[in-house]
Amino acid sequence: MRNRIVEKIEEIRQKPEHVRIWYAWASVLVIMFFVIIIWIFTLQESLRESAPIEDVRKIQSRLPSADTGQEKQSLEEIFKSQGGASGSSDYR
Repeated sequence: MRNRIVEKIEEIRQKPEHVRIWYAWASVLVIMFFVIIIWIFTLQESLRESAPIEDVRKIQSRLPSADTGQEKQSLEEIFKSQGGASGSSDYR
């Protein structure tokens, strides 16, 4: 098996440069395809572990919905309602 690989490498070395470049790009594309496939599967698994579906639903329920008809409060209104600094205070 090793001899066949060495022979194939030697055969490719004897070919013109544009053919060697084609082999190099084909190799890069094949390897990157496998790397991206592995990355996608591991990304899906890590996302599943990091944010269980119950947590995602809790977060989604807290987000304001566009169909509620309620207006969003400005930051100044939020600060005033919590007893914080008003928008005209000095930040020194």
